[in-house]
Order: sequence, then structure tokens, then C-alpha cells
Amino acid sequence: MKFSISILAICLLLSVFNHPNSLEDLEFEIALYGFLLSFALDYLVKYCSISTLGKLDNRNVHIKYNLLWIFVSHGYFLSQVFKDSIRYRSRVFRVKQEKIARAKFIQKANLYNLWTSSVILVAIASLSMTEVFRDYESFKVVITWFVIFRTLSRSIEIVYAFSKDVIKGEEKTSSALTKYNRIQLALSSYIENIVNYGVVYYFFNMTSISNAVLVSISRSTISNVDPSTCLLDQALAYGQVLTTLSLVVLSLAIYVSRKK
Repeated sequence: MKFSISILAICLLLSVFNHPNSLEDLEFEIALYGFLLSFALDYLVKYCSISTLGKLDNRNVHIKYNLLWIFVSHGYFLSQVFKDSIRYRSRVFRVKQEKIARAKFIQKANLYNLWTSSVILVAIASLSMTEVFRDYESFKVVITWFVIFRTLSRSIEIVYAFSKDVIKGEEKTSSALTKYNRIQLALSSYIENIVNYGVVYYFFNMTSISNAVLVSISRSTISNVDPSTCLLDQALAYGQVLTTLSLVVLSLAIYVSRKK
């Protein structure tokens, strides 16, 4: 499955790159390409994260999930699917082992997401110094939708997951994460949030990727949230501020309310 997803993502990119004008009048198809690329990348991140746990004894395990989450936040959807697949049917202390494994998966997925966002930032910065985005307009639009879908998916996943964690409380948690682990996850997500939105802002008439990152930092620290004439850009700015506030407030709530 991992190789199928990789091949799909590569084929999507090559088809757009080799036929730069084939999608100019097909706005929905361009957005769909971006969504599929974002979904494929997120799947690979989650797959690599769970692969670090070794072989799982989860045969004949039926997982229930809401498909609506694919369109709301495919990141959260995939995270739930992979976390629910962490089962040890034949081990002693099964529940404890599953909680430890889920904690490791969450930490790895969080780290790999940060690495992935950093690689995307470097890749976009490198491409911005060439003529690729000017010569291949359809490719640029697909990448724009790709980073928008990925950023929104991660923001929703972060806000919802942290909110759910706080509401559930320490007794009902499904992982062995301590409050210190959760603070580390929040810090990592905060940095990733800056990187993700920095890449998105670059595609909204930014002169350089460095300026876009600086704008993202200013909005993430809520020190400068300038109004924009572009409705989508303004909505993304508020989305970043909401994610930042959620991380700060919920991290504080976790630290104060949990004993360990």
C-alpha cells in the first residue's frame, strides 16, 4: 500500500509537470490533485511512524471510523485509523502495551510531520529561485492547493486532538503520554504551524519565502495580523491564530490539570 500511494503521488506530479496547460480551465481537478497529493503524503508520514513500532498482532481487528473526517481533516482521519490499528491480541499487559505503542506512534508522527513541513519549505524555497513556477502555471496551482489542504488538515488535527485530549482527562486517555510529552508535542506543533503557514503565504503574492515565514511568525505570535484583501488569505491568517491560541491555552490546561 505504501508503494502504491508513493507511485500515485509521483504520477500526479509528473502528469501536471509534463502537461502544464492541460488543467488551466479545470479548477476542480486542480484542487483535487492538490488534495490527493496532501492525502498521499500524510499517509506516508503515518505509515512510516507506525512502522517504527515493529510487527503488530492486529489480525482480524475491525476498525470503525467516520469517512467524513477525510474531507474535514485527512490528517486526523489517518491518525485515528493508524492508532486504532495498534492492537496486541496475545500479549500480557495488553492495554498497557497498546498505550505505550500509541504514545510512540503519536510522538513519531508529530516529529515526522515537522520534518516533512521543513523539507517542503526548503523545496519551495529552492523552486522559487528558478523559473518553474512561472513556466508551469498548472504545477504552481496544484502545489498551492496541496500546501493549503495540508496546512488546514494539520491545523484542524492539532486543535481537535489537543481539545479532545483535555476534555477526556487523564483517566480516559488512550496513550501513555505524560504531560511533559504533551507539552513537547505542542511545542513541535507550534513550530510546524509557523512553517506550514509560511509556505502557504508565499503563494499569496509574497516576494520571497523568507518574507512569508516572517509574516507567519508575526501572525503565530499574534504580534501582527494585518487585514488582507484576499478572503482566503485572511481566513488562513485567522486559522493560524486560532491554532496558536489553542496550542498555548490547551497546553497550559494540560500542564495544570494533569498530575503526570
